[in-house]
Amino acid sequence: MAAAGRLGLVGRMRRVVLFVMLSPLVALGALVLCVTETPLAESLARPLVIYAPLARADAIVVLGGGVRPDGELGDATQRRLVYALRLLRQGYAPTIILTGGNPEDRAVPESEEMARVARELGFPAGSFIVETRASRTSTQARAVAEIARTRGFRSVIVVTSPTLSYRALRAFRKAGVDAL
Repeated sequence: MAAAGRLGLVGRMRRVVLFVMLSPLVALGALVLCVTETPLAESLARPLVIYAPLARADAIVVLGGGVRPDGELGDATQRRLVYALRLLRQGYAPTIILTGGNPEDRAVPESEEMARVARELGFPAGSFIVETRASRTSTQARAVAEIARTRGFRSVIVVTSPTLSYRALRAFRKAGVDAL
């Protein structure tokens, strides 16, 4: 009977240890859901979003935001491209610079896929410049800075996701680009 009592105690101790170990993971999971799937996420991200008035510029820069495994543009990239094409059509700049390699599949650069979609939507190939090597915000900023120097562009409108605007504008300014 003593052995049975000891086994019961060991079983209870295992449950307590398991509970103590899993509780923080469950709490962390609940916190992640609260932060990412509720209006709280937007509130927390607000300091990272830069709202700047639009002004005419020499070029519009579209930062790639992902390509799906089938090679189609990801949702973020589609939104960015459509917004940039609207700005181009409204006359904010005469040129769009499409930038973005694809760190997951170098055979399908984001910028080339964006160019394909823009052509399919009726925009002439001469209205955009395609940069295919850079795959991170900092390398995209440096690549665009080189294009800007070569082409004589002084200012650019950077199109990215709102929560990435602060980081993107800092990277572009650090690279020596007057970014709006």
